[in-house]
Parts: sequence; structure tokens; C-alpha cells
Amino acid sequence: MTRKLLTTRKLLTIIIPVRSEEETIGGTIELVEKTVHTPHIIMIADDTIDPSDRTIEIVEAMKQPTPVSISIKKKYDRDGFGPALARAIQKATTPYSVFVMADLCDDLHAIDRMVSEATENHLDMVVGCRYMRGGRKIGGPVLQGILSTLVNAFLFRVAGVSTRDATNAFKLYRTAFLQRILPVKPESGVEFSLQLTICAVSRNARMTDIPTTWRGRKKGHSKVRLFSLGPEYMKLIFHVLMNRFA
Repeated sequence: MTRKLLTTRKLLTIIIPVRSEEETIGGTIELVEKTVHTPHIIMIADDTIDPSDRTIEIVEAMKQPTPVSISIKKKYDRDGFGPALARAIQKATTPYSVFVMADLCDDLHAIDRMVSEATENHLDMVVGCRYMRGGRKIGGPVLQGILSTLVNAFLFRVAGVSTRDATNAFKLYRTAFLQRILPVKPESGVEFSLQLTICAVSRNARMTDIPTTWRGRKKGHSKVRLFSLGPEYMKLIFHVLMNRFA
């Protein structure tokens, strides 16, 4: 295990946010190593709020062929998912960065293709898209799925956001571009993924969608709180509409 940051030999930083993921993180890191062939480093974005959370201890105890870096924060600070990812983003030094959830909901087989799309077409952003031909969403809470479908359809068809899956965290970015658009005040929850997309669109990001399959978690517990997520999405959608029609 190492806390050293990445070397120039690596092309990709795989950023994995964690909070109480003791049941999943070991298997997630092992599967990343088996699946992703692009030279990479794994960076753990520490969002721990519970002193009994052993996720980081488990990561540190693992011996991996790929370096694993941990983006450290003030212990048990409750600033949330967005700031945890922002800290990791600021530390990344590879040409590209991709977000992968610790619960293995994302299709790791898509990552190498995402890198190829970005490098061959000089893109700032490649979106793993559930809502296009070839994309799927399997399992997960029903109401959360309905909200996701409606929000993404509205943003694409009405608000003119140039991706069919603005809310999905599973996106690859050119790291220099990502660091440039990073919000001064990151949203605390999973709505940070939508906030980043909006920032990218406002900076005229060169982007494309590729189909991906999202699967509901099989271990651990979801950290998404639907009734707080809805109002946060509405706030960000209002911001998009104000900018588009002002």
C-alpha cells in the first residue's frame, strides 16, 4: 500500500468515494485490477463520518499491484460526498480521471473504451449513459429510478444539456479540464455529479455518451436519500434554465 500520488507513467486516476463500504471495497478494488487495462492508479476519496468505519483500514491493508492513494480529510468531518470527491480531483495528476462507485453499480468494462474515446477524439468528457441505445439500468430503488429518468430526460430534451445521463457519476474527464471547472462550493451529496456536468456544459465541454449498464448494489446500504435529493436536483435544474433562457 502507498499514499504516494501518481506517476507520469499512469494515464488514468480511478476515483472511488467511500463511506462505510467495508463489505464492498476489497472486491471493488480487486475487480478494477482485473478489468481495467489502461495504466492507472486508484484514489480513494474518504468520506468517513463514523469512527467505527473501517473502510480505509481495509484499503490500507490490501497489497495491490497498482498504487492506491487515499485523499485524506479531517477525520469524521461531515462535509459530504461532493467535497470528498473534490479533494481527490485536486490531487489527480494523470491525464484522465474517472469516477467509480464502491458498490460496483458501474460497468468497469466500459472504462477502457471511455479512455479510447477521449484520447482518439480529443474529448473533455465521456459519459457512461444508461438512457441511450445499448444502455441499461437494472435494479435499485424504484422511486429513485423514476426521478433519475425524468430529470435526465428533461435536462436533455428541454434544457439542452448535451448528454442523456447528466446525473450519472460514472463519467471520465480530462483531468486538467475537470480541475478547471471544479465548483468553489461543491454540493455535499450525490447531486455533485449533476453539478459537475452543468459546470462542464457551461464551459462548452467536448463530450460524448457511450452506453453503460448500471446495477443496483448487492452489498452494504445506499447512502442516497431520495427526499433530500429531489430538491437539490430542482435547484440545479433551475440554475440551468436561468442560464439557458436568461
